[in-house]
Amino acid sequence: MKGKATMNLRWAKRIGHLSEIEQAKKQGFQIVQLPVTEIMRLDDHTFIDIKERLLKTGLSFEVFESPLPEGVNTTERGFNIYAWIEYLKKAIGRISELGCKTLVWGDGQARILPQESEATVLKENFNQFLFMVAEITEKKGIVFCLEPLGPKKTNFLNSLEEVVGVLGSVGKKNLAIAIASSDIIETNMKIEDIVHYGDLIAHAYLDSLEDFAGPIMGKATFPKASGTPHPIFFLSILKKISYNKVIALPNNADSETLLSCKEAWNRV
Repeated sequence: MKGKATMNLRWAKRIGHLSEIEQAKKQGFQIVQLPVTEIMRLDDHTFIDIKERLLKTGLSFEVFESPLPEGVNTTERGFNIYAWIEYLKKAIGRISELGCKTLVWGDGQARILPQESEATVLKENFNQFLFMVAEITEKKGIVFCLEPLGPKKTNFLNSLEEVVGVLGSVGKKNLAIAIASSDIIETNMKIEDIVHYGDLIAHAYLDSLEDFAGPIMGKATFPKASGTPHPIFFLSILKKISYNKVIALPNNADSETLLSCKEAWNRV
């Protein structure tokens, strides 16, 4: 299994703007991970031109993130499910044309529940919205990933168990989990739970490269009570579940850190 994971693992770079694509390619990345809003800000005519240019770069656009614009909260009173579903039909159509296979939703502000008795109703509305998005992405062959987030980012879906519970209640086969290195600390995640739900994890990313300074020679050590776990520790967990999909690196990653990550993956 380890050999399979090593063979199929791919490395991406998270970028915020189309203008950063060329630099990512020069740094040796084969995949770039863009926010959906960067594609949706284009008018129809411009999108056709940009799509041609992007497909000619030779890069893969198999992962996109942040399906909704900043500031949109799906669990607030008055959220218009149908209006935003229409927006997502267009958005998902566009990213599908670019080759998207995985869409990651890790925006904490998009799912903050009011501290009121109606929270139960709003959770049901969220599940309905999630079901509808899953249907749209399923038709395009896209896996839709939810990320468990800590209480500083949101007050809803703060653990692996809660995310798994929502995925189960919605019941769509193309729903999965995304996991970031910081989530381990921020949600008090247990390693045994990650292993237990490993088959549901369809995307992973490192959100800090502070410990990367040239090729890595360290060991996988358990994270301290605060901060972000050492990247090697996170990679070792992914190796434990035979993870063989995409690992995205943050925007400040370069060719040196990409090489360091690859070396670390082969060691853990």
